[in-house]
Amino acid sequence: MTHSRLVRTAMTVGLFVSLVLLGQAIPYQATAQTIIPVDCNDPAQTLNDAIQVANPGDTIQVTGTCQEMVTITTDRLTIDGQGSAIIDGGGGFPIQPTLAGVITIDGASGVHLTGLTVQNGPDGVLIVRGASARLTDVTSRGNADEGLQAIDGATATFSGTIVSQDNGDDGIGVFITSSLTLDSGSSVSSLNNGDNGISVFSSSSVRAINTTIRLDNNGRLDQFGDGLSVWGTSTAFFSGTTMVGADQNAWRGIVLSSASYLLFLDTSAATLTNNGSDGLGIFNVSRFSLGSGTTLLSESNAGMGIVVSSIAIASCSSESTVTLLNNDSGPSFVSDNSQASLACLEPMTTTQVQGQPRSVPEPPVEEAETY
Repeated sequence: MTHSRLVRTAMTVGLFVSLVLLGQAIPYQATAQTIIPVDCNDPAQTLNDAIQVANPGDTIQVTGTCQEMVTITTDRLTIDGQGSAIIDGGGGFPIQPTLAGVITIDGASGVHLTGLTVQNGPDGVLIVRGASARLTDVTSRGNADEGLQAIDGATATFSGTIVSQDNGDDGIGVFITSSLTLDSGSSVSSLNNGDNGISVFSSSSVRAINTTIRLDNNGRLDQFGDGLSVWGTSTAFFSGTTMVGADQNAWRGIVLSSASYLLFLDTSAATLTNNGSDGLGIFNVSRFSLGSGTTLLSESNAGMGIVVSSIAIASCSSESTVTLLNNDSGPSFVSDNSQASLACLEPMTTTQVQGQPRSVPEPPVEEAETY
């Protein structure tokens, strides 16, 4: 065997041995995922202590009622309340904009909260500073500010049954380039909150497919509280069989303002009833679209069924179904500088108001929270 062949053979054997050793080493590089039990009914145990020692990928299983506020900065951490755990922030917080949650997820990615209730905090769950989190079967109630909030580039996903109720400000807030996705088959309810049921503000977005959304009795502390408020170049997309219901909110069922966009596709539908002003308001260079097969019912509202004003556009497919019924101020109003397809204004009646001067109260300016 020549010298060059010996060298090549040695290199080949060395490479083979290295690959074998590398393959054997791979299993030892993985970090085992740990389940950490916490019984908050035991004074010696706290959720915060468990969070401090947890590693990425760990699961903390919680039982009982935890009287504390916690911050999560660990990636891929799961907090599992097993369907009954309560995290209680202690209450006593003023109703004012703040950035603190009973559970705050600050910058961490892939966090999962499941099967628990958060209550009596400033915010219930706060996802902030680019964090990403999934919430499954979570209830947030009785907080001074938002029930569930994603802000400052945060990403939230809701699955299962999500309830946000009896909070001092918005039930759900998606602010400052943040996004919220509602998974297929999920149910989201935002009820009896001080301001809006869902607020989407400052280049943020909400997307839902095959989801049931209830936005009822919001605006307890703010006469301008809406069911769904989409503001400041923000977007909301509803598709599949998504059903949006907004009933008995203090002001409008749904409002769009400041170059925002709301789109219904497939067989998705909106039912806007018994609200204190208009069923649907579209303002300030915003756009509303109903695709083929979609449905809009705006009924028994104290204002108009639909208002399109201030260079706004309402576009409804001829194959969508729009019903504007028994609204106190009439079916619809479209300002001279705005546009609405005829399909958005059905049924046309003698009480239709289109292109005529009328004082239409536009939404108050929203202020995003700061930290």
